[in-house]
Amino acid sequence: MPKKDKSSLSSYDSPQELAAAPDLTNEEKCEMLRRWKNDLDSRLVAESEGMSNTEPMGQSKEGSLADRLKAVDKVLEDLCGDEDVATETKI
Repeated sequence: MPKKDKSSLSSYDSPQELAAAPDLTNEEKCEMLRRWKNDLDSRLVAESEGMSNTEPMGQSKEGSLADRLKAVDKVLEDLCGDEDVATETKI
């Protein structure tokens, strides 16, 4: 079984899994969570503006991304003290 790259967001199925990773510092976790949030924000904004580089996603997929963004925001607030993350999110 290949070893996970601890610095790759794709190594984690959820923000909670990333937050629980024992081999990362809190600073590394917060940096990765902020990158994850920015990626989700960018994807949702691009989709809403019709600028996606793929076929338009369905409401189910868009809702799934929005739910993932809420989960990332929650972990950012809990772990990193990023209290204003929800107000920054533009969906």
